[in-house]
Amino acid sequence: MSDEFKIFLKNIGKNAGDKKLSKETGKVLFYLMSFIDFENPSIVGQAEISKNLDIPLSSVNNAFNQLIEANILTKMTVKGRMGNHDTYKFNDELWTEPI
Repeated sequence: MSDEFKIFLKNIGKNAGDKKLSKETGKVLFYLMSFIDFENPSIVGQAEISKNLDIPLSSVNNAFNQLIEANILTKMTVKGRMGNHDTYKFNDELWTEPI
């Protein structure tokens, strides 16, 4: 396991006891971690997460907002031919230093 990934896991672990994060947020976080790509933003949509975890889409959306507020995820707007859309990635600081 790389040192970078160890730092990431340690930083994620520090958020485990955060009372602001719901149980659904924990489920979403673990699900997103299964798709970690060190170079690219998440390609997993909220509707897919909702379906695969069998939780309401509104709960998934709330989970994303909680993860952004906790500085775990970063939201980015991507401009494309079909218009703008939001995508998310793990905060770069999670990989580089203890938070």
